[in-house]
Amino acid sequence: MSADDVFLSETDTTLDDVGLIGESEAAQRFGGEQVGNDQSTPDWVDVVLEDDLVVDGELVATESTPVQVKMCAWRVRDQRSRRQGRWMIHRDELETLIDKRGLLALGVYDARATETVVLDVFFPGAIASLGLTWCDNGHGREAARLRWGRVFSSEHVDATRRAILASRED
Repeated sequence: MSADDVFLSETDTTLDDVGLIGESEAAQRFGGEQVGNDQSTPDWVDVVLEDDLVVDGELVATESTPVQVKMCAWRVRDQRSRRQGRWMIHRDELETLIDKRGLLALGVYDARATETVVLDVFFPGAIASLGLTWCDNGHGREAARLRWGRVFSSEHVDATRRAILASRED
């Protein structure tokens, strides 16, 4: 293990904390309101856009578009290895996002940097087209684990993480 290896389990930050961090950052970055704890919105909605979302001059989504936010760790470890973190994607929520013309915000959090390394929005249909492997999650729902390297370039994520860490050393 190198000095770069700090795992979420070794910190005071919980998965729930990381989820709230991601929701807050997504609301700020994409012009929305964080509604993840609002009892009047469905569980699968974390942010609602307050303005149209335009990326590279193209209209991506309009005001009131629901956004689900998923965060994962930069690296995780189990008994035998360390690897890229993964998002748990629930099939029913992904299908609902597609039906409701929502967006899926995916982010990678690093425990050593103590911040989100990357966060971007995706059309849920693009994620569904990745050929996810669905299985029962043990609670009667189908889910797939999606490694962040299937969505983001490993080189980009690792370079962004190194830049964050280097900026703290200055």
